[in-house]
Amino acid sequence: MGQAAAPTHFVGIAGAGMSSLAAILLASGEAVSGCDLYPNDATRMLASRGARIYDGHDAAHAASAGRVITTRAALGAPDVAEARRLGVPLVKRAALLGQLMSERQGVAVAGTHGKTTTTSLIAMMLMQSGLDPSVLIGGVPVGWDLGGRYGAGQWFVAEADEFDRSFLHLHPDIAVVTGIEMDHPDTYADLADVTAAFRQFLEGVRPGGTIVVFAGDAGALSLARSVAAARGLRIETYGDGEGTDWRPTVVGTSEGYTWVDVAHPGGVLRGLRTVLPGYYNRNNLAGAIAVAVRAGASLDSVRAAVESFRGVSRRWERKGEAGGVLVIDDYAHHPAAVRTILQSARGLYPDRQLWIAFQPHTYSRTRDLMDEFAEALRLADRAYVLDVYAAREQPDPDVSGERLAQLAGPGAAYAGGVEGAAARIAADAEPGVLVLTVGAGDVTQLGPCLLEHIQAAGVGG
Repeated sequence: MGQAAAPTHFVGIAGAGMSSLAAILLASGEAVSGCDLYPNDATRMLASRGARIYDGHDAAHAASAGRVITTRAALGAPDVAEARRLGVPLVKRAALLGQLMSERQGVAVAGTHGKTTTTSLIAMMLMQSGLDPSVLIGGVPVGWDLGGRYGAGQWFVAEADEFDRSFLHLHPDIAVVTGIEMDHPDTYADLADVTAAFRQFLEGVRPGGTIVVFAGDAGALSLARSVAAARGLRIETYGDGEGTDWRPTVVGTSEGYTWVDVAHPGGVLRGLRTVLPGYYNRNNLAGAIAVAVRAGASLDSVRAAVESFRGVSRRWERKGEAGGVLVIDDYAHHPAAVRTILQSARGLYPDRQLWIAFQPHTYSRTRDLMDEFAEALRLADRAYVLDVYAAREQPDPDVSGERLAQLAGPGAAYAGGVEGAAARIAADAEPGVLVLTVGAGDVTQLGPCLLEHIQAAGVGG
């Protein structure tokens, strides 16, 4: 018997993007190992599928690896330093994704908001049509174990992240732009810098390819038209307003569901029932349908996928109800996204008091968008602001959750960490309240904790 191939080693394998890539490699037959300081459900799932998972970082991990996959956050890990010393190939996560996509026909979904939901919808539509795509999502659709899927079909569908300019490694056949706003101030100087990166991404679409763009973002639409004209690419638009190719219209709502008609060049797809709320999600839905049909999905399969889609973990995820208090969790971490989910909640649950528990994500984003966050939080009847989740950054003494709460006005209060916030909200809670737990950090733990506190206190009993 020949010697087994050396594994691909992922440094920081518990992250959504890394665990999804690892899942794809495992399913394709490659050996995989990985390490993380914070093992989670994703690492346990990968281990059950045959990956070798290490708790924490160690230089010894690199010695047996065939290549080491890294992100910017992992560059200081001892595994990476040892790989560099030994000459083991170091590959950025984004470069590996680009390599995998280059072997198939690619769909890359980019944009400041809506990437995960749109990517998940496209994947489900192609799967429902029997096209068996490979998929990489920066989240986990409800009912999936991980956000990565290996398929035998010709399509590779991936979320394209602009952070660290990662999406520039991708050269898809179909590129989606859900919108362009200033985000990631640790990567981009200003909106012009962000827009220039999106131009470079679109210029990387393969010859004969298609750009699918949200027409409600004038800057994104103008950029897409410019690149499409210069490179001879097809362009399809989606969103409200006359003249768009795919136009969604909400025709009804009830608590928890929305019904949408989508007009398209061939007619109208009527009465799609979805769990996805709000303005941006109906547009995400239209954009996903445009892509799926372009990739060969049938409209019947599209309908079946939409109506069976239960959402994405941490994207408008219902965590439960206790004592008449309903808790929904969402990943929103940009002011526009926070504003959108509050407006959506107000429309879907008009008879409930609307409270938000918001955890700012990264000091740089909180600093640069402080006023916009404060303005968005004022849309809630009551706002609880948690401590800033540092993620990859060092603390900034001039930026804090307490400062944001002060700016958000009299309806806002500083709530500290997750445990303290849960206790504080439970003490204030009353039947008929909807609590949104919002942010990209560990605020996702707040919902279950809050529900336990409410049950223990007998609220509404």
